[in-house]
Amino acid sequence: MCTGTGAIALAIKEENPLIHVACSDVSEDALNLAKENAKLNNLSINFILSDLFENINETYDILISNPPYISSEEYMGLDKDLFKEPKLALVGGTLGYEYYEKIIKQAREKIKRMIFFEIGYDQGNIVKEILEKYKYKDIKIYKDLEGFDRFVSACI
Repeated sequence: MCTGTGAIALAIKEENPLIHVACSDVSEDALNLAKENAKLNNLSINFILSDLFENINETYDILISNPPYISSEEYMGLDKDLFKEPKLALVGGTLGYEYYEKIIKQAREKIKRMIFFEIGYDQGNIVKEILEKYKYKDIKIYKDLEGFDRFVSACI
């Protein structure tokens, strides 16, 4: 979900060719780029144009998502090189973490086992609190090589 260029999904499919991988994004341009990347790497992946779970009709064991997670205020202070990225792919709302709550709230209907999120460097505890609010279990926060919060996982 929020696949962008598809890098995460393509890496997973390449490492595990027998599993079913589907990518979704609200941006048709992003999905077209992800499709092109999958084709260049000879990977069979299902692509779904969807605003979060809106057009997701199947259920899945695992959800991996890299939603927009920068606040509106942080966006204005970003390095100019990042403005090459579509704002839609970067800004996660006024506070920066609004997409997490939307996804977490809806995921129980479509995800059977686990969810994984890439998060902003200071969002680990915020996302953990949202997961706890919706009764997710075994919540873990993972740090990147610089020691900043970078991923969160949880069981349904």
